[in-house]
Amino acid sequence: MEAATTQQPNAGDKAKRIVDAMRSSVARRGAAGSTFDHVAREAGVSRGLLHYYFGTKERLLVEVVRRDCDIRMDILDAALSDVRNSATKSSALRAPARRSSSSEIRRSLSRRTTSASSRSLVPK
Repeated sequence: MEAATTQQPNAGDKAKRIVDAMRSSVARRGAAGSTFDHVAREAGVSRGLLHYYFGTKERLLVEVVRRDCDIRMDILDAALSDVRNSATKSSALRAPARRSSSSEIRRSLSRRTTSASSRSLVPK
């Protein structure tokens, strides 16, 4: 007897399909108009499986919102990471060009003028 070659979707895949179906149902019908029957049909699972995974419509809606927030946070993290990396690179490029304070500049100028004036007073 041959083993079945078709692969059954795992539980995570079914839960993801249910969440995706609920999201699309809410987009079309609104939260009040979306029922477990609509979602089960769209996800290709039984209504009992929705109850098994999520219990209530409210819990399923919470999961839809949580998943959308996770996706948006990942996008924002990636964008902020790009900004941080470019800021680090630009600050590394500017690091060798150290700015002198005004007091350091005055001291340096006074040393130069003092040494230059003392040389001119010394007879040759």
